[in-house]
Amino acid sequence: MQTVFRFLLLGCWSLLIGAGCDTTRDDPGHPPTAPQVRITPDTPLAGEALGASIWLESTDEDGDDLVYQWHWQKNGVDLTYTGPDIPHLVTEKGETWRVLVTAFDGTHTGPAGTDEVAIGVAPGDDDDDAADDDTGDDDTS
Repeated sequence: MQTVFRFLLLGCWSLLIGAGCDTTRDDPGHPPTAPQVRITPDTPLAGEALGASIWLESTDEDGDDLVYQWHWQKNGVDLTYTGPDIPHLVTEKGETWRVLVTAFDGTHTGPAGTDEVAIGVAPGDDDDDAADDDTGDDDTS
């Protein structure tokens, strides 16, 4: 009993003041770097699926294993998609899609790597009013 009491007084005095008895050094670690990401296709058309990929992975100075977290925005509005792919049914002309990818090391989330694309008009889906008025008559006389 005397040995235990001596340990508490000498080896772990913080236990007596309610701070716990942690003998490890409190190291906050380092967050991972931002990954480099890319959305494909580079110039998507309405009705095309989007896919994001990491072309340069994050690094972690502490050597921790990393897990990537995916976040999508459409026209600046946060969406619920949390993976690298967006289905073709949800892309429409004129939209701007952005992906933000962060690396998490179990303690810290690093800065986001991002990419952005604008959805173009699919062939045959042209809204040009002049095309609707074309009668096919090329006679200019």
